[in-house]
Amino acid sequence: MYSESAEAVYLKSSDKTNSINTGLNLTIPLNLGEKTFKLQENVHDIITNSTGLEVDHYYLCLEIDGEKVIGIDPAKGMF
Repeated sequence: MYSESAEAVYLKSSDKTNSINTGLNLTIPLNLGEKTFKLQENVHDIITNSTGLEVDHYYLCLEIDGEKVIGIDPAKGMF
């Protein structure tokens, strides 16, 4: 293992958001979008810190009725 702390670079400017307005004012679980984002960022940190590999990444976000529901880090091939 590497003893240095490293982080993969999150490219926020590359994020893409798809919004759906249902007009139903659906109740979205609290902070679901933020929780999925943080979970994936933690996975990136674990991989980077244990392997030394840094993979730049961005997220595809889904909003329903103005609430972020999920953030997905799309898989990329590593070369």
